[in-house]
Amino acid sequence: VLCFLLSAFCWPLRHYAPARCPTPHTSFRSNNQANDMHNPLKHWERKKERERKREQEKEKERKEQESFWTTILVEVGKNFIEWYLSSRQSKDTRNHGEEVEHEA
Repeated sequence: VLCFLLSAFCWPLRHYAPARCPTPHTSFRSNNQANDMHNPLKHWERKKERERKREQEKEKERKEQESFWTTILVEVGKNFIEWYLSSRQSKDTRNHGEEVEHEA
């Protein structure tokens, strides 16, 4: 009867029980970390791989930024050239018209 009352009281609190302490076979570390402790070379290889991926991401982001600004500069350059040529054309036609008036 005492066990029944105790279990009835503890059953709702079962979710709040402390977690089991890690044993050598089940640790909180991932398998990779546990393996790396025994094999420093793999740890070094994984570290280099992470650094290489990080560098690739930075390079990709830099290229995207570069292409973005290049596109903007090309568009601004095109617009400037079009404006410059159209303004020269209007000056040339105006000057030719004036020259024709002076010659006549």
